Amino acid sequence: MTTHRLDPRSAVDCACAFGGPLAVALAALIPVIGAGPLAVRLFAHFLSGSGTEVTIDVADMIRRSSGVREKIRRSIAKGGTSGVTRIEQSEYHDRELQFAYGAIDCLQWRVLPPATKDWRRNPMTRLEISILDYYEFHPGRPGVSQCAHAACVELVARGQARNFWTRGSAVVTWADLQARPSAPVRPPRERRDVVYQSTR
Repeated sequence: MTTHRLDPRSAVDCACAFGGPLAVALAALIPVIGAGPLAVRLFAHFLSGSGTEVTIDVADMIRRSSGVREKIRRSIAKGGTSGVTRIEQSEYHDRELQFAYGAIDCLQWRVLPPATKDWRRNPMTRLEISILDYYEFHPGRPGVSQCAHAACVELVARGQARNFWTRGSAVVTWADLQARPSAPVRPPRERRDVVYQSTR
C-alpha cells in the first residue's frame, strides 16, 4: 500500500478490507471529489448527520444535463399536459450530477396555463419541473463500490450519518427542454513561426 499508488476505486476496496465504515466513507470521498463540488457538498451533508432537507437547483440540472432534458421530453411525448418520470444514474450524461443525486425517483412536469392544444409547437410554452428524492445509499447498487454503499448504510444504522430529502422546482420553456448539447470548444491552433537560419 505504501509503495504503489492506488486508483480511487482500489483505495475504497482497500479501506473496505482494513477499515471500518467511516474509513470506507472517507476513502470514497476521493472519487466524489473528482466528480465535483456539488457531489462533495451533498456527501458531506450526509456525513454531517443533520438530516436537513437540501434544495435541488432544477434549472441548473436541466441546463447542464442533456440526459435529463431527453428523459423529460420522452415523458412528454406520451401525451397529456402533465406526467411523472424517473432519472436513472446512467441518464444524466454529467458525472457530477450523477454522483451528487444518483437515481431520482420522482420528477414531475406540468404545462402551465395558458396552454393551447398545440403547445408543443410554441417554444415559449412554460412548464414547471419538480423533483423530490431521498438521498440514501443502496448496497445492491455498485456506485463507487458496493462496499462503500454498504458502509454508508451502516453509518446511518449507527447514527453516524443521516439520509435526507432533496427537492426543488423550476419553470422552464419548451425550448429549454429541446436544447441540444453544445459542441465542445476546441482551442485555437497554436501558430508556429518558423525561423530559418541563413547559411551565408
